[in-house]
Amino acid sequence: MIKKITRYALGAVLVFLGVTELFSFLTNGYQPNNETIALFSEAFQHLFNALMESWYIPVFVRVIHIISGILLFTRKYWLIGAVLSFPIAVNIAMMHILFDIPPANLWFFFVGIFVSIPNILLVLSEYNTLKTLIKTEG
Repeated sequence: MIKKITRYALGAVLVFLGVTELFSFLTNGYQPNNETIALFSEAFQHLFNALMESWYIPVFVRVIHIISGILLFTRKYWLIGAVLSFPIAVNIAMMHILFDIPPANLWFFFVGIFVSIPNILLVLSEYNTLKTLIKTEG
């Protein structure tokens, strides 16, 4: 039951953030000198601006979030959605751990961790299922 609630909550957050942020980027573009990013270290600002200007975060990551979020609502394909967004979730968590302790912006930190931790836990909870997909000879 908790896994199902986690799936649906994470799916809703991924779809909502993916759609709203993608729409915002496509209509307004990216502003590298915004107030939120200015709160972070200079190293993070350079990294984040590069990722945003390359369209990696604004398009690729958000489209993956939308697709993953939709898959998390299905009974049959939810694990594919969780695995699809897993590397992005680990990346988000690591960026916050490496660049955002103590949190420069609590909302930014909360959203990053809220998207990352449940996704990581969902994938790890299915370790035995995923282990069967990888066959080793020996």
